[in-house]
Amino acid sequence: SIVTMSPGEFVLEIRLKKAKELLADKTLSISLISSETGFSSPSYFTQAFTRRYGISPKQFRENPKNA
Repeated sequence: SIVTMSPGEFVLEIRLKKAKELLADKTLSISLISSETGFSSPSYFTQAFTRRYGISPKQFRENPKNA
């Protein structure tokens, strides 16, 4: 009752926040980051990330201040 999100939304939020941290390491591929954060495919990861932050993981990596 403390969190206003459903359990699934909460888990997704945590995974996307971790992905943002990992995107700072430019040696890691976006595909690897999607796998490391528990997404079933890089395309689903990109969709979820873009829906949440309004920019793609690639765009975020190029300019993290936009998100």
